[in-house]
Amino acid sequence: MNNTTKYVGLDVSKENIAVAVADEGRSKPRYIGMISYSVQSIRKLMNKLGKPEQLHVCYEAGPTGYGLYRLLNSMDIECRPWKAKCIRAAIFQRSLQSTELR
Repeated sequence: MNNTTKYVGLDVSKENIAVAVADEGRSKPRYIGMISYSVQSIRKLMNKLGKPEQLHVCYEAGPTGYGLYRLLNSMDIECRPWKAKCIRAAIFQRSLQSTELR
């Protein structure tokens, strides 16, 4: 296994988690698939993806994320919840700035 940093995006729902991974330096993320929302499935996935110091995980903040956050932290995996609303606002602001430059 190489030492490439992997950026892991999780779309978390009550029963399942959709997983995408982008390796450092790659142009496009890869859709890995769906796993069940269980401690065993999450641990297995993270171990398969790489060492804890290689992984940077993000997911949309919400009621299903509290347990996930605690689990990933207990595995020493960097984890960042984010708000979709904030991301959409940042994208909108960037698009406004790019149209002002024209």
